[in-house]
Amino acid sequence: MLASFVEVAKLDHLLFKFRVYQSVSGAPSGGGLHITNDPHQCRFGHWYYNGEGQALLGKNPAYREMEAPHGEVHHNGTAAISAWQAGKKEQVLSALQQMEQSSTRLGGILDRIAGI
Repeated sequence: MLASFVEVAKLDHLLFKFRVYQSVSGAPSGGGLHITNDPHQCRFGHWYYNGEGQALLGKNPAYREMEAPHGEVHHNGTAAISAWQAGKKEQVLSALQQMEQSSTRLGGILDRIAGI
């Protein structure tokens, strides 16, 4: 079950990143999909902060390691969108690069936790 949740969490973050890329490319948003800077509001955030995450994994040292990169994915994704809206293309690229680095770190931690 944990491995399945890890895959869903990865897909959720992939979808978040897709929405960010869609926004900074000027493509239509596909129905006004909302992108939140608040890492508590996504499905992973609900699981981590308010759901089963603490009960299932709270004693696992890697559990706390997830919080920072998860928040950074959200922060850098919304920073890329803000930079795009302000016409600051270099900042867009920097934020996207940082978002991807944080996403990679989060994915690695999730894989370790799930034993993948």
